[in-house]
Formats: sequence, structure tokens, C-alpha cells
Amino acid sequence: MKPKRRILSLLLVLCLVVGLIPTLALAAGTDTGKAIQLVDSAAAANIGGKQADNIYFGTYKQSSNGSGSYNTDPIKWRVLSNANGQLFLLSDQNLDVFQYHTDNENVTWETSTMRSWLNGYGAASNKGDDRGIDYTEDNFLDTAFSAKEQNAIVETTVVNYDNKDEDYGTNGEGGNDTVDRIFLLSINDTDNIKEYFPGYSTSRFSTNTDYVAAGGKLGYGMNETGETDRWWLRSPGVDNSMAAFIEDDGGGVYEGNPVNDKSAAVRPAFNLDLSSVLFTSAAADGKSSGTVGADALNAVENYSGNEWKLTILDTGRNGFSANVNGQTSVSASAGGSVQIAYSGAQTGTNEYVSVLLCDSNGNVLYYGNIAQNSASGTASLNIPAGLAAGSYTLKVFSEQCNGDYMTDYASDFQEISLTVLSKETAPNATFTATGDNGGTLSNVDISMKYSTDGGASWTDITGTTMDITGVTADKDIQVVKKGDGTTADSDAQIIDVTQAAQPAGIGTTDCTTPAQNDGTITNVENTMEYRMSTASEWTEITGTEVTGLVNGTYYVRVKANGTVLASAAATVTIGEHTCVAQQGDWQYDENNHWKLCVCGEKLNNVAHSFEWVIDKEATATQAGSKHEECTVCGYEKAAVEIPATGTPTDTDKPSGDQTGDTTSPETGDDSNIALWITVLLAAGAALTGTAVYSRKRKYSK
Repeated sequence: MKPKRRILSLLLVLCLVVGLIPTLALAAGTDTGKAIQLVDSAAAANIGGKQADNIYFGTYKQSSNGSGSYNTDPIKWRVLSNANGQLFLLSDQNLDVFQYHTDNENVTWETSTMRSWLNGYGAASNKGDDRGIDYTEDNFLDTAFSAKEQNAIVETTVVNYDNKDEDYGTNGEGGNDTVDRIFLLSINDTDNIKEYFPGYSTSRFSTNTDYVAAGGKLGYGMNETGETDRWWLRSPGVDNSMAAFIEDDGGGVYEGNPVNDKSAAVRPAFNLDLSSVLFTSAAADGKSSGTVGADALNAVENYSGNEWKLTILDTGRNGFSANVNGQTSVSASAGGSVQIAYSGAQTGTNEYVSVLLCDSNGNVLYYGNIAQNSASGTASLNIPAGLAAGSYTLKVFSEQCNGDYMTDYASDFQEISLTVLSKETAPNATFTATGDNGGTLSNVDISMKYSTDGGASWTDITGTTMDITGVTADKDIQVVKKGDGTTADSDAQIIDVTQAAQPAGIGTTDCTTPAQNDGTITNVENTMEYRMSTASEWTEITGTEVTGLVNGTYYVRVKANGTVLASAAATVTIGEHTCVAQQGDWQYDENNHWKLCVCGEKLNNVAHSFEWVIDKEATATQAGSKHEECTVCGYEKAAVEIPATGTPTDTDKPSGDQTGDTTSPETGDDSNIALWITVLLAAGAALTGTAVYSRKRKYSK
């Protein structure tokens, strides 16, 4: 073992003991134990030095993408110290492979190509053998950090100590101090086991990324991914042609390697200005918002981890403003809401208007995104229902949220003082339904209001009771006691309202008389009520049927009962009675005839239509008879006599004496008719014969 290593081994035991001695926290303020914590007055109390905590900041090639190239991943930095408003950071892993100096010559940190490459300096800063290299376009600073992140990196006065190791014959000179943003640690830094490297060698281990394992920018072979490897310091070695480094086992090799050696990794360091940081959040899932909008606020969870990301101030967002109705203070109840008007917000990918709700001590209680990709507008913000009465602050800002482990950029906070008012006691109202959409509220007073539409609109109560309409089973009824200015509205009392089912199977019988008043509604019960369609009032039903009803349309429903609304009405119809004549004989009296309906009503009741009917023809010696008979219904009046004609016929003479009989045959006597026909025929024949004879005599002359 070299003398230097023996001394370091002895020192290690002492340093480990010293490292166990408790030290006071360097950061001001109080760690709230939450996943989001404000940086107040450039103090981040939750960030511990001595590598207790880690910060993700910037990006660089690190992991393999599996196709011969590398992913650009967030860079993890160990916090060496948190003091004087700055975080002193060292990369957690070896980030690249680069020569301390490109030429094998005497060089100090001030003129090394390493310094120029890390910071993006021109050729004039690193002339070696009169051959300077321009790194303004290809450098670590611009590759690893955005312009906004670079604004938070401190220009640090880098003190370059000589190498005072007496184990070697000569000592390298540190050269002039420089002012740089990015630099390498010195021997003095790595030997500071009290502040920066507790545990000494183990805390100085640094492993290779996939990119470094493959040789980084130089492509020179290094140890495998995840294995420890050597990394450069800025201090000179035994002379200025050598540069010190930390061996892969964490031990220091201060005699150094040649400055142009290609087998050591780069582990950058810098100071971060905490005055540029608005707040820190857990590196993963620390900024958890609800759905963008009124319900965005999520409670900030407790966090016991040690990996953080930053939300830094973006001065390009100075035009953002926010207020409540033009004011910077507002009162609301827990569970209530406020309307935040904003303007000047950035728009684009991952752009939000966000809110931190903080208590009076500045502890962040809630976080949420109230608008997305919106330059201006008014956003509703619901105050968490469980928030205790008291004083709070809403910090509203425009931010770009870039995801876990990534730096976020935000405007300065626009602060709105929030007073959460204590709530009135919720009412204890009662509701008695009187119909299918309304009823009466009781046990109320004029300090209350009610809603029947789920809280979308409210109506003031005007007395100790209140008849209300518009009630539905799906919206229920809400009753609230109003705040008086020093108190907030109470929580809503919700009165659960249901509605009876519409009755089914209701029957009817139609009217059966011309009076139209004996219709019936059947298959009902005493929980129901009815009304005619033209009526306004409902009538209770007391049995299983309703009788004595006129024809028409009726509504039947289940009655309202307590908080149960009356059902929707079933519609039934009682038909009108229409008289129809029965099949059968006519009915009549001495004056009229008619048909009968099944109901007994006379139909077509009209006077008889009479004609005479001869019952018996009168003769000369005998009277006949006849009667009047209705031609429609057949009603017959009493028969009347037809007087005898007074002229006897042969049939009227005594039997056997027909001589000289000139009596006409009696009407209706068939034998006399035959006789008269015979006589007529004989007379005709005689007349015909006489005429023929006369004609013959005339022509025979």
C-alpha cells in the first residue's frame, strides 16, 4: 500500500466516528413532512445535505433504448449541502466520459478543456499548445439543462487549491480561481467527510449509466452498467500534467492520471439558487391533481422519501394575474366555491392554471389544476368540505407540468386570502307530500332556503310552513340555513322523497241508463283517489270500487303519504249508454207504437198508421164488419158493422125459388160471384149473336 493510502485508511476510522456526531440542520424553516413544500425566503427545510436527499434536475443520455442509442433521462443529483440559500449538488452517477484536457501538457482547471466543455466556453478559454477548442455549440450545460433551468444555476466562485500532498516530490498548482456554473469537485470537497461525504469512501462511490459504460462521448471502454468507476476531480495531481480522481472503490488517487487520459468519468457539480425555486415536490406523484376544474384540489399526502423535483420560477410568465371579482381576498364555506378570474396564462402542451391551498403557516394542504391550455377565463374552485374554519391562502399560478422527475416551470404566485367561515347548523325540516310533485315543508323559518333541483337554484322560505311544488323523487329536497355574513350556509339537509308506483289493473263499467249516472271504477282500494279529467280536486276512494259515476275520462292515482309523492295517474274511461232496440215484437197502446231498449227506454214512439180491414162483407140482408189496423205494428181497433145493402140476391131467396131474383150477390159470397160471371158471359154471347144477325140482315138486302 502506498503511504498516501495508509494515511487515508487511518483517517477513515476517525472520520466515520466524526460522521456519527449529530449536526444541526442547515436549512431554515420546518419540514412539514408533506409531498409538496414551499421554498420560503430561499430556504427549503425539507432538503437535507450530506447526501440525505436527492434532486432531479435537467436531463442527459443515460439508459439504453435497446437499439444502440440512449434515452434522455432526468438527472439525479445528490445534495451535498443546503446552506445560504443554495443547494450544492453532485450527480448521483457518472454522466459521461471526457478527458480532463485534450492534450498531454501542463494545465490547470482554468485552462482545461473539461471546464470549457462543461460550461460551453469558447476556444480562448482552453488554449493548449495554442490549439483551443470551441465548446459554445457542444457542451454539457446546454445539453443537460433548459434555458430556464440554467437561470437557477449559480455562477460559483470556484477556488482552485494546490495539491499539498507531501507524499510526492512535487505539488501540482491549482491555478487561478474561476467563476463557473458547472465544475468538478476538488480534493478539498471530497475530503470533507463532515459536510459532504459521511461514510467517506462508500459515499464517494459512483456507478456508470448505460451511456458511460459504453464510453460516453469518447467511446472508450469503461466498467459495466451499474458498476462503480473512477471519476475526475478538478484538482491537479503530483504536477500539472496530472489530474486527481476518485478510484472506483471510492478511494482518492490524488497523484492523478495524465490529463489526457480517456478512462475516467465525469461527475459534474453545481450550486442551485433556491430563490429561483417556488416549491419542491416528491419526484414521483408529488403533484397530484384531481380532474381539471372545480374539483381539482387533492390533499397533499405525507411523504417520507428523499427524492424531490423542483417547480422553478419562470420570469417569462410575469404577465399572469388572478383574483376573485377583482379582489385579493374572499370568504367561503368549506364545501362552497369561489370563482377565480385569471389572465396572461401560458398555453400549449402541459400548460395549466394551478392552485396551492396553504394554511396560515404556509403549509401546503391541497394542490390542483383548475384550467388547462387556457390563456384567460374564470375557473370555479370548490373548497374542500372538511376544511376547518380559519384563515388560508390560495396561491394561483400558471405552470408547465412536465411529469414525474422533470423540472416544472411556473409564474410567481398570485395570492388570494381565503377566510373559511364556520357553518350554520343544518335545519331539521319535515316534508308532507300532498300531490305528485309537491307538498308542505314544516319546522322551517325565514332564515332558510330550499331547492328542488339538486341545489342548482334556491328559493327563500317565507314562513314557518311552506307549500312547495316541483318536487321529484330523483332530486329530493334540500333545505339550508343561510349564513349571516359572519357565518356560512349550513350543510344542506336532504329530505329523501320517493313516489308511489302508478296503479295498474284498474277497471270500469259503462253507464247503463239514459241518465248516464251509474258508471263504475273497479279494482281500486282505499290508498287511492280519483277525479274526473275536467275536475281539479281529487276524491278519496273508500272501498274496492267507485259507483254512481257519469260517463267520461277519469284519473286514478295512489295518494300522497308522508314523504311519498302521489303516483302518476292511471287513465280510465266510463262509456256513455246508447239505447238500442231489442229484437222482438212492437210494443203499443191505443195511440202509439214503439220498440223497447234493454234499459226499458221506449224507442221510435210514434202514432199508429191505420187502414181499414174488411172482416165480413155486408149483404142486402146481412150486415158486415170491418176494423182499423196499424200497418206498422199490427195493432187493431175494435171491429165496426157494415150495414146490409137492402137488395136481395138469389141467394137471399128461399131455396128452389129463383124466379125474378134481381138481388146482387153479397160481397164476399163466392157462389154469387160465379153466378154473376155466368150471367155476364151469357149476356155477352147474346149480344154478340144479335150483332152478327143484324149485320147479316143488312147486307142481305
